[in-house]
Amino acid sequence: MKAPINKIIDMSFIDGPGCRISVFLQGCNMKCIYCHNPETQNICTSCRKCIDVCKSKAITFDEKITYNKDKCTNCDECINICNNYSSPKITYYTPKELFDYINKYKNFIDGVTFSGGECTLYSDFIVEFTKIIHEKTSLTVFVDTNGYIEKKSIDKLIYHVDGFMFDLKAFENDTHKKVTDVENHILFENMKMCSSVNKLYEIRTVLLEDINDDEIIFNRQLEFIKNLNEYTKFKLIPFRNYGVKGYLSKFNNYPDDKYIKYYDIAKSILKYRMHSSMI
Repeated sequence: MKAPINKIIDMSFIDGPGCRISVFLQGCNMKCIYCHNPETQNICTSCRKCIDVCKSKAITFDEKITYNKDKCTNCDECINICNNYSSPKITYYTPKELFDYINKYKNFIDGVTFSGGECTLYSDFIVEFTKIIHEKTSLTVFVDTNGYIEKKSIDKLIYHVDGFMFDLKAFENDTHKKVTDVENHILFENMKMCSSVNKLYEIRTVLLEDINDDEIIFNRQLEFIKNLNEYTKFKLIPFRNYGVKGYLSKFNNYPDDKYIKYYDIAKSILKYRMHSSMI
């Protein structure tokens, strides 16, 4: 069993509790109009456009695109030229190979967080990795997800991993479909399930001006989070157009004064559970 990994961040303090290694898996089941990691959405189709722009010759073609990370200078020209919202810079790991990589850092971190893309597309991989790391270390495993998880996958993951972080793109279903191309009913069921077993660590929302920031609906979202439990954190993030492709690439950054207004509203309701992220 192998999974395609786009990148590994060896030290992060924003992807769950403590210091963590963040693992970004390739592929997603949403098409968010504000995606900040658009190159993680799809698997490479080997169109070969990236070969010509790779000055370090880290990308070659032999029946399919092959990537040599030792030659790569991370200029990202291959990602910039890709029209498939993909990346040739993918490394396939088995759960054991990923564990061997992470085990070198076990004395310096508190855990591992899987992200993406949408990491739950590889739920079997995450489960097998988690079994190994729980057996051999005291590290925790968190899942950073868009919440669009089919039941058989959430049933597996919730039994094994230590926590979930949900991106709630929009509280109202029609808006969620506009932003992501999918409906959000299943997200609420999955959040409730994770909450019921004390594994819903965080919910995050990126504010998009005049798209998902209706004040009445925002208050309904806050009441939903408040009534889930007494521990889940809420992180409110103002939209920034860094790295965004397509529809919102030229969209204005979320105004600071409006962000502060909504942050204050959220803090008045969720109090100590409220977190800010001025990305």
